[in-house]
Amino acid sequence: HPKLGQTYNIIITGVGGNRLFHNEPAPDGGRRFREVTTEAGVGGPGGWPQASDGNFLSRKEPLPFCTSASFLDYDGDGLLDLFVCSYVTWSPDYDLHANFSVAGEDRAFGPPTAFEGAQCFLYHNLGGGKFEDVSAKAGIPVFDAAGVEPGGRKRSVAKAPCMIAAAGERAGDPRGG
Repeated sequence: HPKLGQTYNIIITGVGGNRLFHNEPAPDGGRRFREVTTEAGVGGPGGWPQASDGNFLSRKEPLPFCTSASFLDYDGDGLLDLFVCSYVTWSPDYDLHANFSVAGEDRAFGPPTAFEGAQCFLYHNLGGGKFEDVSAKAGIPVFDAAGVEPGGRKRSVAKAPCMIAAAGERAGDPRGG
């Protein structure tokens, strides 16, 4: 792709945040990927759990649960920006202590409706390998079926630039559908 210099960068999303790898020339004349997540500013909140964080399965604090990403030029400035979708607000401790099962028998993953929704992110490409989180400025908040954002602010869905759908059944479309 011409905007990526005829090479492809890679964004990996998952529980704990994102990882961005820049495709660059290698000393041997080939290509290599170098992680640039921190310097680019696209890791998401919280970051990846570290061994020093203690027992992962006991962690009560929610972890980012990013599920997908797409490069796009949302503002038409010729630089590829980054949109990252998130799944749910999740923690290992909550998941382990919830009684999720298949037919009342074996342990199972919890359905998405058992968790709060999570914020998606829009990162504006500033150039030079740097991005800025412009999610709030661009109007990409998460809100419940009544149109209330986390923190209690009421939002008109009619003004939202896009809607992101996820698996699972929610309480309803905030527009009344």
